[in-house]
Amino acid sequence: MATKSAPAKSAKMETPEPVGTPARKGKGKLIAIVLGVLIAAGGGGAAAWFMLGKDAKAEAAAEGGKAGKTKDGDADKGAARYPATYLPLEPAFVVNLAGADADRYLQVQVQVMTRDPLAADAIKLHTPAIRDRLLLLFGTKTAEELAAREGRETLRLMALAEANKVMLEETGKDAVEALYFTSFVTQ
Repeated sequence: MATKSAPAKSAKMETPEPVGTPARKGKGKLIAIVLGVLIAAGGGGAAAWFMLGKDAKAEAAAEGGKAGKTKDGDADKGAARYPATYLPLEPAFVVNLAGADADRYLQVQVQVMTRDPLAADAIKLHTPAIRDRLLLLFGTKTAEELAAREGRETLRLMALAEANKVMLEETGKDAVEALYFTSFVTQ
């Protein structure tokens, strides 16, 4: 019978490494890589933000240079662009129209728009004077003049000019940026 012999030990003895050493080296490299990627991404993001911020400022400056005109062709009333504030001139205007047909009338609802918060308060204060000027203006028109869109558009621009005349007289500046007819009925 053969006897089993114990496995031979190698001449070189392996010394065990301290627990956690290989994992620590791997984690250290991983942390360094992750930090490097985060720093690079953060730097790229900061650079993009900086450049886009400059582009937005340059665009705003360019807009400011050509923002002197609105779609109506009027100059902007203020350098700073606040949100629009719409103020209804209530109640609706009802006037007899001029012309041979004395029984014709106009009913129109008007709102004015400004972007200046201080101007909004001034417009509210001077609404009676603005309404007076607009009533006088609307009463000078005939039904034939107001039948076409061009006639109503001309009347709207004239009304805007009248409202700004009042504001110029009372406050020293044009406060009404736009004027809108929100209801327009002739009969």
